[in-house]
Parts: sequence; C-alpha cells; structure tokens
Amino acid sequence: MAQRRGIRKHKIFVSLGLILVIFFGVTQLYYAFFSQKANIKKTVLKTKKSLEVGDIRGFLSFLSKDFFDNHGLNHQQVEEGLKELFREFDGIKINVTSQKIRVNGESATDSLGAIVIVKRGGEQGFLLGSFVQPAPVKVNLMKEKGEWKVKRVEW
Repeated sequence: MAQRRGIRKHKIFVSLGLILVIFFGVTQLYYAFFSQKANIKKTVLKTKKSLEVGDIRGFLSFLSKDFFDNHGLNHQQVEEGLKELFREFDGIKINVTSQKIRVNGESATDSLGAIVIVKRGGEQGFLLGSFVQPAPVKVNLMKEKGEWKVKRVEW
C-alpha cells in the first residue's frame, strides 16, 4: 500500500514537472517568435537586410507613408538619397548593437547602436558610427494595417 502511494506521488510530481516544462516552453516560444518585441526586431532586421542587398523598394516598404527623420527627410527624399548612395558606393553593411525596445500599444521605440560601413573600389569606411562607438539611433514605429512601420528615425 505504501509503495502504491509512493508511485502515485511520483507520477503526480512527474506530471507537474511536465506541465511546468510545457508551460515555460510555450511561454519562451511566444516571446521568441510571436511577441511584439520579436516582431519589431524582425522588422528592423528585414529593413537592414533590404538595404544591404540594395533593395530600395523593399526598404521603403518598411517605412510609413508619413515617415520623416530628425534631419527633415521624408519618404520621397529618402528614396532619392538611397539611389544616390547606391550610385556612389559598391556595398553597404549595417551592424545593429544593443537594441532596447519599448512597446506602448500601437506604437514602439527601438533604441539601438548602429555601425554603417560602405564599400567602394575595394576599400571600406564608416558612414555612421564605428566599432568603438556605435551611433545611437532611435527608431519610432507605428502599427499600420497590422504591421510595424518605421514612422521616424533620429540619429
């Protein structure tokens, strides 16, 4: 009889352990793949990658139609500036460091460090920031039609 109670307690503990493992696993998956912060990180990553491969249209698709930056550039001016950038340089590489994302309903802020390296004729140089001191960049995002769009950038 005592042995049966021991086996029953063991089964209960194992069952509770499995429930906890499943709960924490699902929670971790949610935050890794489905949370708002994860979606914002994906948006920033896709935006960065589109620039690195020279996909101006792809990059612009991540900007709000009401986009502007702290230097007064709007959506159209960014497009013209990117065309000039890709005429001038052979390639661009962007490193993002220390992302800190704050979500407030349908808006969010991503404060990050950025290092932008451009290439031309076999040489490369820093366009923004450096390995020693990444440039502080603040990206304000808004949800538009269920997707995060970049509304404003400050650097």
